[in-house]
Amino acid sequence: MIFYYGPICLISVINITLSVLTARHIYVESKLIESTWNSSESQRYLATKADFIMFLRLFAIAGVIWLLNMLEMLSLLFEINFASIKFISDIILSAQGILLLFATIWKKNVIESLVQRLKAKGQSIKTSETQV
Repeated sequence: MIFYYGPICLISVINITLSVLTARHIYVESKLIESTWNSSESQRYLATKADFIMFLRLFAIAGVIWLLNMLEMLSLLFEINFASIKFISDIILSAQGILLLFATIWKKNVIESLVQRLKAKGQSIKTSETQV
C-alpha cells in the first residue's frame, strides 16, 4: 500500500508546493505592475489579475482533490474507517472534468452570450414554424 500511496502523497505535496509558489509569484508580479502601471500597462495588469483568478479557481478544484486523496491515504494507512471521505473523493474525482469546465469557461459574459444565442435560435425556430 505504501508503494501506491507514497508516490501519490509525494506528488500531491509537490503539486501543492509548486501551486502556492506560482500563486505567490503571480500575486507579487501583479502588485509590481499595479504600483508602476501607466495606460499601456493597464491592460497587462487586468490580464495578470484574470490569470491569477483563473489560477486560484483551478488550484481550488485540484487542491481539494489532492487533499481528499491524502486524507484517504492516511485513513487507509492508519486503518481508520472514513467511508464518507472516500465516497466524496470518488465523486469529486469523477466530476473533475466537469468542474474544470465550469471553472474555466463558465463566466458571466459566456453565460450571457449563451442565453442570447439560445434566444436567437428559439426565435428562428418560431419564425420557421409560422412560415410553414
